[in-house]
Amino acid sequence: MCSMDDSELNEIKQKKEAEYKNQMDQAEQQMKLEEELKKNIRLLLEENAYDRLMNVKIVNYRLFVLASQYVLQSSQKLGGRKITEKELIDLLKYLKGDSGRNTKIKRI
Repeated sequence: MCSMDDSELNEIKQKKEAEYKNQMDQAEQQMKLEEELKKNIRLLLEENAYDRLMNVKIVNYRLFVLASQYVLQSSQKLGGRKITEKELIDLLKYLKGDSGRNTKIKRI
């Protein structure tokens, strides 16, 4: 059997701790960026539209990112007006490539 001495074990332990710390730092940075994104989007969407977009985030993260980018990019064109829920639904359909499927979206 091959036995490791304490210095080898300590070196492995330090590497694992550094990897774990790096992953935690990345996760924390990602959370901060996402919170900043949500804060900015909240300013550009009506409340119902914001709620809907947060629901989309849960179901389809990629669509959420695309819609968020579009909302942020179009903010200057809106002239201070907030995007309505209907406009957001139309945007989501467009981004999703919904080609005539008859999906009914009901607000409860």
